[in-house]
Amino acid sequence: MTSDLKNRHTSQIKIYHAIIDEEVDEFNKICLSEDYFDLSSHSFLSVDFRKLDLSKASFNFDNCYFKSSDLRGQTLVKSTFSGASMHLARVSGVLFPETVSAQEIELSINKGTRIRLSSNHV
Repeated sequence: MTSDLKNRHTSQIKIYHAIIDEEVDEFNKICLSEDYFDLSSHSFLSVDFRKLDLSKASFNFDNCYFKSSDLRGQTLVKSTFSGASMHLARVSGVLFPETVSAQEIELSINKGTRIRLSSNHV
């Protein structure tokens, strides 16, 4: 593994732990060093995201599990959510990417379905 790739992998692990442990200062410090984080297929069960500023970077949340998480007030337009599940998540005031329809969000929250991205921006 090259040094650059190893550093990126290490920062992915650190940002994940900062999020799930709700360590705001550590999260902000890591976000200053990079602008993209691949957190695909991670679990964010019951995590409170409200104190974190997720608009600072792009996050790959594809296939992530957000059951009972609190995302209220977040701006997530730079992030991806293909295959993510948000069963019982709190999303009031969240600005999702245009590729995620309101119907997909509603189905995911109410039924636990995984989000399918739309190529139609209606």
